[in-house]
Amino acid sequence: YLIDTCNPDTGLILRSGHLQDRHTEPLEGMMACDTLKLISYCLSHHAQEALPTWKNTCSNAHYTVPACDVDCSGATHTFGQVGLMAAALAAVTAFM
Repeated sequence: YLIDTCNPDTGLILRSGHLQDRHTEPLEGMMACDTLKLISYCLSHHAQEALPTWKNTCSNAHYTVPACDVDCSGATHTFGQVGLMAAALAAVTAFM
C-alpha cells in the first residue's frame, strides 16, 4: 500500500489491498492506520480545504482500527526532532 499520486493536478491515487480484517489482524490494523495517516498528510499539504470533511470521516474510521494514533486534523508540515532521530536510527540500523 502506498500513495501513488498526491498533488493538486491529478489528485490522490492510493494503491492498497483489502484491509477488511483490520479488527483482528495486527498487521492489517497498522496498515489501515498508516493509510489514514497518508491521506491526512496528503490533504494537509495539497488540499487543506478538504481537511474539515476528511476529519469527520477519518475520526469515524480511526475507531475501527485498534491502537491507531492518527491525527485526523492533518499531519504536521515539519519533520521534527523525534522524526529526525528515528530516521537517523533507521539509517544506522540499515548499515549494520
